[in-house]
Amino acid sequence: MNLEPADKNRRVLVIDDNRAIHDDFRKILSPGDATAAALDLTEVAVFGDAKAAAPQTQFEVDSAYQGQEGVLMVKKALAAGRPYAMAFVDVRIPPGWDGVETTRQIWELDSDLQVVLCTAYSDYSWGEMFEKLGRRDGLLILKKPFDTVEASQLANALTEKWWLHAQFRRKMEELESRVAERTHELQHTNHALETEVVEHCRAEESLRLLGSAVEQSKESIVITDAQLDLPGPKILFVNPAFTKMTGYSAEEAIGNTPRILQGPRTDPTVLSRLRRTLQRGEAFEGEGINYRKGGEEFYLEWQIAPIRGAGGNTTHFVAVQHDITARKRTEEALQERAQLAGLEVDVGTALTRGGTLAEMLRLCSEAIVRHLDTAFARVWTLNEREQMLELQASAGLYTHLNGPHGRVPVGKFKIGLIAQERMPHMTNQVVGDPRVNDQEWAKREGIVAFAGYPLVVDDRLLGVVAMFARHSLTQTALQALASVSRNIAVGIERTGGGAVAVQDRAP
Repeated sequence: MNLEPADKNRRVLVIDDNRAIHDDFRKILSPGDATAAALDLTEVAVFGDAKAAAPQTQFEVDSAYQGQEGVLMVKKALAAGRPYAMAFVDVRIPPGWDGVETTRQIWELDSDLQVVLCTAYSDYSWGEMFEKLGRRDGLLILKKPFDTVEASQLANALTEKWWLHAQFRRKMEELESRVAERTHELQHTNHALETEVVEHCRAEESLRLLGSAVEQSKESIVITDAQLDLPGPKILFVNPAFTKMTGYSAEEAIGNTPRILQGPRTDPTVLSRLRRTLQRGEAFEGEGINYRKGGEEFYLEWQIAPIRGAGGNTTHFVAVQHDITARKRTEEALQERAQLAGLEVDVGTALTRGGTLAEMLRLCSEAIVRHLDTAFARVWTLNEREQMLELQASAGLYTHLNGPHGRVPVGKFKIGLIAQERMPHMTNQVVGDPRVNDQEWAKREGIVAFAGYPLVVDDRLLGVVAMFARHSLTQTALQALASVSRNIAVGIERTGGGAVAVQDRAP
């Protein structure tokens, strides 16, 4: 069952002068649109013997047989509001533009389009290609002949990457629009408050009237005196919204300074800019981290404006504060999803670029460490004859392949138990986890989280991938790790089962 959102862009453009290649891509990416019997001979010639494929995502595949035709189709798709997410482009497309020039022309129209250049020859060196196209993260190379797994993985990963980038941009635009609206409202509120204060001769009377005006405001409002030297301005007034946001009652806040809201992660550079701005007699706008009475962090957006007396000197400051914690959490979630999409792309690239299994697994481990900010990640493969897990790749804090975890019997320690049970094991409380034997090491290194997954294909155990982190792992991160573990298992299976000789391994 396909549970993907209906609005995901799965449009793929194939640019190749060989019509048989177009038929093959349709059979791989849109199997429901092709007749398998008509493509059997071509599939064997290009991809080798076919294997039964699991149900896969349906892509909308369009064809162009020359570079100029492909560029025109990209232009029409943009005009129609239905852009392509990615394109497979053959390097040799006689007699017109070659694949590199076609890609350059496409990116002049649509720089977001993900491109896979397909070639069986070395027409261009990497240097020549980068000179023509520039260094972009939207370009991958696929060597011919390639198999269905390579093409399918690239299509899934790159269309997902295109979609996530589009979602991120849309969300950011929405957030920026909301921020602009809120800023306008806050500026209007500040202007109204300052106007009322200026109309009165005495600051104390204006504060009384101002307190009455803002008592019911949904925004947190704080009024202080104008003393900026230590211990800082004294709070003279807070409204009920301030109490709701911070947990401090009016009695607890009045007479104190706003420093009671500061904590370990309050940015001193923001406070320094705030002080300099107010010393110049100017209004301040900014974002920062404050702390509620119970110690809980929250993000706030606030504006502070000087209130001037009859002589033009600053007598008070009024601050309008808005809790933006929910917005910040949304931004962080979007950034995390974009980062995890990068993990899947990097792992997919490592598994399809060729080379030895050890090299592919090393690149996969490094991608996990890089994108999930883990302390270290490791991959073991199974020696079926000895029922022994053999360490093939390690990245991060530890990169050696020998030592006490170089060979782990199935059923022993946390790694061996994952292999034996064929079930993942995850925890955000390593200290106290009975499966983590060396508790002193975990405390010393500040290890917080662990996640390990069996590498299984068609009920055949191929190995284990595991990682330790110094921070908690979110559910989204665990889902991404589960996904790439399946891809790693398929990659190991494609190499013939994962037997790699590792030298100097500890007994």
